[in-house]
Amino acid sequence: MIHVHQCFNAVGHGTFFSGLVQDDRQPTRSFSWVYDCGSKRTTRIDAEIADLEAWTAWPERIDLFVLSHFDDDHVNGVERFLQERSVDVLALPYLDVAQRLMHAAALADEASSASTALFQLDPVQWLSAKGLSGRVGSIVFVRGGQRQDGDPPVDVDPRPLVGLPRLDGSEQASAADDPDVDFRLDYFAAKGPEGTSKLQLMLWRHVMPAAHALFPVELMFFNSEQPDLFRRDISGNRVARRSGMPLPALQSEIRSVMQRFGLSDLSRSPRQKWRDALRATYGKHFGSTSQHRNNISLCLLVRPLAHEVCRCRIFHDRMARRIPVSGRAGLLCLGDLRINKEVLSAMWTHFGAARWNTIAGVQVPHHGSRHSWEAGCASAFAPDWFVHCVPDRSAHHPHESVNADLFGYPVLRATYRRRVAIDYHFPP
Repeated sequence: MIHVHQCFNAVGHGTFFSGLVQDDRQPTRSFSWVYDCGSKRTTRIDAEIADLEAWTAWPERIDLFVLSHFDDDHVNGVERFLQERSVDVLALPYLDVAQRLMHAAALADEASSASTALFQLDPVQWLSAKGLSGRVGSIVFVRGGQRQDGDPPVDVDPRPLVGLPRLDGSEQASAADDPDVDFRLDYFAAKGPEGTSKLQLMLWRHVMPAAHALFPVELMFFNSEQPDLFRRDISGNRVARRSGMPLPALQSEIRSVMQRFGLSDLSRSPRQKWRDALRATYGKHFGSTSQHRNNISLCLLVRPLAHEVCRCRIFHDRMARRIPVSGRAGLLCLGDLRINKEVLSAMWTHFGAARWNTIAGVQVPHHGSRHSWEAGCASAFAPDWFVHCVPDRSAHHPHESVNADLFGYPVLRATYRRRVAIDYHFPP
């Protein structure tokens, strides 16, 4: 049998999800993944990471590490995690330089730490500054957007995610031969500083499902389409919407601001008003942000490629709660995505009816915030159960309007004291 263990760890207001797949026939081999790694309480994320590291089945090198977005309560445990474990593929939502600048400056989000701001602006530089460059094999930026003419049908067989073993069992997927991988990225350190030349940066279009070589488990991303903050000049080059500055010059100016305020060197605190400097740079080149509030959150659907799932059990703390299973065990993690009718429609079209009908569990986004969930969303997903990543007690998370919409469905809570673990197995 193939065994799947998934867990929303006890980090309360935050998200730290871990998954592991093992096969009875080859117990030394596994497929492991993580979705987000952060908490409002750093003591809780540190404790949960330590508990996971103490688990003997947890591998030394993780296959896939996905970060939905760059709020501190979703990423402030990444450094601690990478100090003990290596990662083959780090998957991040693709943002162009204008969008990264906007979010690092906290123009559309709550303010993040200086470390997280650098992580958004230049993840390669962040890894280098933290001494973690050797802990990541490749960074895959997942681009959203609608399916285009010539794209494969929605029900196409999954392909190996770049950096993971091929479906035929060979060691690595070849990025150079992959038409859905693009090296033309505008990240500042795309070539990598000295000592990080082996770190590959690649683009993965979210219309392509992925799978591991050894296990019939499919992974598929969803990243909502973002507004383009650039325009074309008379020569057809992309330039900043307001200032008209070409992309290379804009990158150079942002790097200069980062260096002048000490944002690239995390060995010491950056100069005061570094965020004001980023905001001024954004306003100079792109103007007001009120029309460009993005909906950034890289979602992940993980599902077994099997017709029947056996013994699906959900553990809430120490109590095993059985959830009715109808031959499906797909799990959809939504990060902090704002779900409304338009996003639901795009998501349904993206995954297709066949995948949608395999979704058994859905993570409620943004800890049950009323700003991220419209009435009627629960019935649109119609899973077997929902899960909240929330504090033990809070007046706003989850919000009463969200609870009202979820009424009638089993709802589990991963709090500061309780985990939610999902175990199932199926024949290979």
